[in-house]
Amino acid sequence: MSFFNLPPEQFTLLSYLVALLLIQNLDANEQNALGNFIEAVGQAILTIAAQEQLQQSQNNQQQMCQQMDLIKKQIEIFERQLRK
Repeated sequence: MSFFNLPPEQFTLLSYLVALLLIQNLDANEQNALGNFIEAVGQAILTIAAQEQLQQSQNNQQQMCQQMDLIKKQIEIFERQLRK
């Protein structure tokens, strides 16, 4: 089973276990520093993913518009042929 295919409960449990392992032998200040660092990494990953999704959505919209234009042109061609 892949890390990304874990059920939500197991995924969450794994995060708690990793956190417990990471904070062993760290004082509260070090735990705060590590936690903030991990959150910053997570925020950067989420920002990158959001931008990729936005660009993918824009590309999909452009492709749909191009397909619509092709369909309109084909309809125009059929209409001209019907008038003849």
